[in-house]
Amino acid sequence: PIDKVSFDVMQPELKKQITLLKKGEYLRIIVRLQDQFQPQKRKAIMDAKDPAERVTRKRALTKALRAHALRTQRPVLDRLMEFKKAKLVKNIRFLWISNVIALEARPEAIEQIVRWRGVEYVKQDVKRPAFQQNPAWNVSQINADDVWANPGLTGNGIVVAVIDSGMDLNHTDLVNRLWINPGEDINNDGQFTAADNNGVDDDGNGYIDDVVGWDIENNDNDPDDWHGHGTIVSGNIVGDGAGGTVTGVAPGARVMVLSYSAGLVAGQAEAWEGMQYALDNGADIVNFSSGWKDAWAPDYQTWRDNTDVLTDAGVLFVVAAGNDDPHVPVPGDVLTPARAPRALAVCATDNTDTIWGDSANGP
Repeated sequence: PIDKVSFDVMQPELKKQITLLKKGEYLRIIVRLQDQFQPQKRKAIMDAKDPAERVTRKRALTKALRAHALRTQRPVLDRLMEFKKAKLVKNIRFLWISNVIALEARPEAIEQIVRWRGVEYVKQDVKRPAFQQNPAWNVSQINADDVWANPGLTGNGIVVAVIDSGMDLNHTDLVNRLWINPGEDINNDGQFTAADNNGVDDDGNGYIDDVVGWDIENNDNDPDDWHGHGTIVSGNIVGDGAGGTVTGVAPGARVMVLSYSAGLVAGQAEAWEGMQYALDNGADIVNFSSGWKDAWAPDYQTWRDNTDVLTDAGVLFVVAAGNDDPHVPVPGDVLTPARAPRALAVCATDNTDTIWGDSANGP
């Protein structure tokens, strides 16, 4: 019976939620495996490669992470495939970045999964509000335009993965700042055109026709913005002023578009897959303008592990500290994953450089 399972494996909020489910309903869960790829192994891989060879180092690390996850997850995935045939689970996500499997499962499946050998814990993955609304920002307020005076310092050659609501792929200020996946750019024109949609995973990365990124929630290659938040964030990063005003701090960089939500709420697993995709496909920076409050019971350990993996690979993880009011005592005022030690947490200020009243306060 479910109440005999140790809380070390089944997190308390999951046990409570199971009792509230109606017959036939599924629950979003996170299954974390015990056999994690240790930090010292990541360091050894990165140290073994020439620091100047950024791409080579990233590829070596992602290859090792994927191989480790495939080996250790195989027994669990095999059993989950049987459960899927019996309609006990669905929407399985293989996440090698931190050796986690995300899925939707019925209670009778969860009762068995928590007892499987090699499972560290099982947590609920509740969809939470997806976006942190930010006040208007002015590029010159942070002296970004002064940096541009130095030749080449506009972000040229840098790829920023934006995990958000997607992006307006036809926006005047952004259309020329799209990252183009060279392995899916069939006609090699450096643009996202109809010719690129050939229905084939040309680069073999597991995503068909992912020319500019991926819609993770809907599992397709059209990460067009359904909301507007992702377009604003992307404009703050790379808006090149083609429409009249430069809005981006790095108008020479390019955006890898990763939509992780199809509504005003979103799950952790989709965000993690975005981090994984960004790492696997060569992003230099990952931006995530959202987060989870402590009251929403985020899986902090996996967020921290994913942040460490990105950082070890030389990828900067930039996160919103939070814009929620009323405030709570520190450190809970700063959202997860901004609280991860190696994440770059960003708060909000007004045009006088005063911290905005709703902005999260750190310790």
